[in-house]
Amino acid sequence: TAASFSAAVFGSHPAFALNTAAHLELVAAAAGIGATVGLVGTKPWHFEADALAGEITRRTIPSDLDWRKTGGTSISDLVPTLRNALAQPEVAQADMLVCVDDPLWFCGLVHWVAQRPVVVHFNCAVFAELAPEHFQSQDLQLLLTGLRSLLADPVSPLAGMNRLVMAQLQYQTGVAAPLVPSVPLYLCYRA
Repeated sequence: TAASFSAAVFGSHPAFALNTAAHLELVAAAAGIGATVGLVGTKPWHFEADALAGEITRRTIPSDLDWRKTGGTSISDLVPTLRNALAQPEVAQADMLVCVDDPLWFCGLVHWVAQRPVVVHFNCAVFAELAPEHFQSQDLQLLLTGLRSLLADPVSPLAGMNRLVMAQLQYQTGVAAPLVPSVPLYLCYRA
């Protein structure tokens, strides 16, 4: 049997999540191995019946994880929902967790809750899309704990999609990340 791998991609923006899935699938196809890519946190209708070729499958992993609906709620309210998403068999057994496009605070939260390496390709500022109430003591501590967890992990690669987010990251945290521009491969492949 051919070797295979699986990945769970956390991403709220359909184009970036699909792009990451396409990159992973392309690398797997070039290596002659099967790949299963699950998409977490995106809307299922964006990914109906998408498959690159052969043993490569892409599917949406059911979850009600939508961090963009945090207005007026506590960040700590996301933790149980995130734990549920991480407990889904496709995510728990995935060889690789990937967080793409979401603000870095969310990727840090994924890393902290999962307690395992996460590949991060970010395109948003560190604390993007947070409401003022999220900077209160409990939420702020949770956000910083997740972010510190991610940034301190030497086996969780981090890359920025553009120079602006890389500069913001370095200014806000002192961490320099490499530039890895997003190339829209998902546009090339249609089932």
